[in-house]
Amino acid sequence: MVLNIETSHNLTSISLSSKEKIESILNINPQRPNHCEVLVPLIVDIMEKNSIQISEIDEIRVNVGPGNLSSLRVGIS
Repeated sequence: MVLNIETSHNLTSISLSSKEKIESILNINPQRPNHCEVLVPLIVDIMEKNSIQISEIDEIRVNVGPGNLSSLRVGIS
């Protein structure tokens, strides 16, 4: 299973995918782009909704740009 993280713009997006398809997507567009406040709860939410354990994540993929540098750093960290 792959955890995909998108924080390059105002929208924070998390998805779970397998080699064949995207399994689940969650998006949040906060009033102000504050990815550091919403990223971890969003990851926990998508994993709980899909009954996925952290041990089942084989890869983490993060969009590295172009985009807001501070937002990108939150996704990478």
